[in-house]
Amino acid sequence: MVAEYRKPVICVGGGETLTISQVAAVANHNLQAKVDLSESARAGVDASCEWIIENIKKGTAIYGVTTGFGAASHRRTEQGLALQKEMVR
Repeated sequence: MVAEYRKPVICVGGGETLTISQVAAVANHNLQAKVDLSESARAGVDASCEWIIENIKKGTAIYGVTTGFGAASHRRTEQGLALQKEMVR
């Protein structure tokens, strides 16, 4: 597990999943860790991003994007993009 945490490149694509160690390496800002997405994985991320942006512009309620989380999910915001930036901080 420790050796996997220290791997410099994490490849994702072709139906692969990340291990807990790989997620931890990226989440802990391990400067040695780099996520290398396959073309199909990158296309999926791009399509998801486009869908989110399109639906934010339409005013669609999207859990955790334009609404709160959990017990606050009934609260909506018109600042979906700003909310996402704050959640990453």
